[in-house]
Amino acid sequence: MGEIAYFILGDFPCSIWKHPDLGTLQGYLGVPPSHPWYRKDQGWFGDLGGIDIHGGITLACHEKYSRMPSEEYRAAMLKAPIGGPYPKLEWVDVPNKDNTSWPHDTGQDVWWVGFDCNHLYDLVPDNPHPGDVYRDEHYVRNELEGLARQAADAMQAVRA
Repeated sequence: MGEIAYFILGDFPCSIWKHPDLGTLQGYLGVPPSHPWYRKDQGWFGDLGGIDIHGGITLACHEKYSRMPSEEYRAAMLKAPIGGPYPKLEWVDVPNKDNTSWPHDTGQDVWWVGFDCNHLYDLVPDNPHPGDVYRDEHYVRNELEGLARQAADAMQAVRA
């Protein structure tokens, strides 16, 4: 993947990436440690599930490391009976390969939340289907503007 744009919206760094194989775009917005989204999980039923963004939040990570289920959790899941009960998910932080930053090196303590444009009815340039829509850079920037407004509102709610 490669970054095609980096910019600031209000108080938030933003990055747009293009997938090298699919040609689809992803948008990311960074929040500081004081933000309520910092270190929250992605997914429809996770802490970031209520965010209104194309396809939902599909990435939540620190720019210097990734989160993975702990070894203890993975071992317990292998022993868990079908249907549960299941162990409580435990996360561990793992440095990014070669200690690199991703999606952008701001040099700060930033938690990135992001979305991708590889969902039903999104055009994948290498595999087009009738009725699919290509989500271009303009579209991703507009989505990031909406995400920045939601991030600012979430920050205001904490201050209130």
